[in-house]
Amino acid sequence: MRATQLVIHNFRSIEHCQITVADYGLLVGANNSGKSNIIDAIRVFYEKGLKFDPARDIPKFSTGDNESWVELEFQPTPEEAALLKTEYLMPNGCFRVRKYMRSVEKDDEGEPRAGIYAYVSGKLSGSRFYGAKNVQQGKLGDVIYIPAVSRLDDHTKMTGPSVLRDLINRGPEEGH
Repeated sequence: MRATQLVIHNFRSIEHCQITVADYGLLVGANNSGKSNIIDAIRVFYEKGLKFDPARDIPKFSTGDNESWVELEFQPTPEEAALLKTEYLMPNGCFRVRKYMRSVEKDDEGEPRAGIYAYVSGKLSGSRFYGAKNVQQGKLGDVIYIPAVSRLDDHTKMTGPSVLRDLINRGPEEGH
């Protein structure tokens, strides 16, 4: 399963941003242009070493609403698609999930939306996505994060702990 689109809404310096995702990507930009904020939004979605903190992650500027969320669209393999409810699948064979960090909208139980919701028949569901636990376990993709304040060879070595070694050693059953 691979991600095909990312949407970030009201996270740090990003009011609303939509990015088409390829198999491999590269973020390039000037210092303080928001590159790390995009990566951190994805890390918050997957809860990979970073949890949402309103004091840090809510934009410091006025926005059009009080929502904060990250949305990902995935292209499942035929085998993965067979495990999903058919109403989750869009006509293009993809499905889309949104993780709310802050919301004023209510879910089907009358509570503010929190956590991961899927689109059903093209509309955002009022109840949580049944596969949310799989998302948090990285079964719907994963994040490989190499912090800027580090030595590149610490992450690219082929012995001991290494992000590159872990990526190379991942099998097809792990989404690669």
